[in-house]
Amino acid sequence: MTFSFWDNSNSNFNKLNIQKKTNWIDIANRMNNAKFNSIWRLVDNGDGIVQKKEINMLNKLLEIADKSIDKTKGNKTIENEEFAELTKKILDGTITKELDKKTAERITQNLAKLSWSEGVDRRITKINIAYSENDEIYSDVKMAKQLHNELKTLGKELGFDVENLQTEDYANWIEDYGIRRADRKMLFMSDTAADNMISQKDSNNVGEIIKRRSNISTSGQGGAVIAYINKTNGSKEVKTARFYKFLQQKLEKENTIVTGKSYLEGGNVLNTTLVDGTPAAVVGSESIGYTLLAMGLENNEKNIEIAKNQIAQDLGIKPENIAYIPQFDFHIDMYYRPLQNGVIAVPDYQEGIKLLEKTSIARMPDGYLEKKILIEEMKNDADKTKTIREEAEQILLEKGYKIVKIPYFSKTFFNSHINYMNGIGGTSKDGKTYYITNKSDYDELDEAVKKYFQNTGIDEVYFVSTRYALLLDGGIDCLTQEE
Repeated sequence: MTFSFWDNSNSNFNKLNIQKKTNWIDIANRMNNAKFNSIWRLVDNGDGIVQKKEINMLNKLLEIADKSIDKTKGNKTIENEEFAELTKKILDGTITKELDKKTAERITQNLAKLSWSEGVDRRITKINIAYSENDEIYSDVKMAKQLHNELKTLGKELGFDVENLQTEDYANWIEDYGIRRADRKMLFMSDTAADNMISQKDSNNVGEIIKRRSNISTSGQGGAVIAYINKTNGSKEVKTARFYKFLQQKLEKENTIVTGKSYLEGGNVLNTTLVDGTPAAVVGSESIGYTLLAMGLENNEKNIEIAKNQIAQDLGIKPENIAYIPQFDFHIDMYYRPLQNGVIAVPDYQEGIKLLEKTSIARMPDGYLEKKILIEEMKNDADKTKTIREEAEQILLEKGYKIVKIPYFSKTFFNSHINYMNGIGGTSKDGKTYYITNKSDYDELDEAVKKYFQNTGIDEVYFVSTRYALLLDGGIDCLTQEE
């Protein structure tokens, strides 16, 4: 094959040279081109080894891409616009008209397997949110409606619908209520697991689970079990239980529900894929301890393996494809984010500090007390979390992920929370990758961080209004479920 490719920064060429019986992953790592890596997985038969038929299939796809843009037609160089046009044809199904039957079938089958990840290599068709006039999470319902309208506007551009699961009951953070499995079904915990967790929620066992990071944060999990409480006088708990049952019944009608024995909150599980498209997950290690409680097991080495196997079974993926990373807060989805397949964004306080120091922010001037306090807190948090972050990054690398560092910012009393790691990634109807994250109070900071994500190969970054959620230690991903 003789095709060349622009790399993600459009500054250098990658030359494609594929031989039979080589490993697709080795080629992907050598190419290091995110857009190319979103394509080759569509022709692999699942064994990870290059076959002659697969080379021919890929060659046909690249020929179609090379002919798609008039100004660069037939130049044997696949540029980003051509990749986008090829991706669009693949996603909307029109590519099948230009392919032989076997190639079309292979691509259709593989495409269906690649929607597991929460990263940008997925096609989102609907985003669910949930709010009502009585929701306690929304201090101002107008803010919730504003977010709804912003998502609807983005949906028209990117190709997804937005549905408000309107109910008079208390919805809270719907990301935590269920977890999307690799087979696209939703995982809910069993009544037994919930009852065990409820009985242990305020016990010393929970304190032991968070002991390692107790000098950093003390929030524990267990909020999702409120959804199972049906004998209480508390209005919040009753409404949450009713909303949970509403969601569960909705999914049962669609035959898309699985009941598990583990205890997993959605914010502590990140669905990912490895670079070859294999379904995988990054899970906060504290979920192991909570699963032991949910299963009524003592904390010992044998039972830890039982808990890990149960988590894997409940998620519908192989145990070896789960990376358990240490936590420095109660959920990992505020700090880590899947991007392209096999790529994870990790928090970088030092880069955040540098960005603040060099960026002129009109509403946060250099000499202003607010900026000074924010930087000092970030330095302090960087020191306290250093060992945990380094260990997490090493685990991710050992599992085969490429990590990219994104500026991270602490929370301060004087500052509305700033968080760019809690977001929604996908590929638009036009074949372009996108990332939707939380808008801060500072436009200059948003624009500066936007470039970091774009440098990873993401085509466009959008910011939405979630200030009310940020002040409660959540963000856009916590407020939504994607389909």
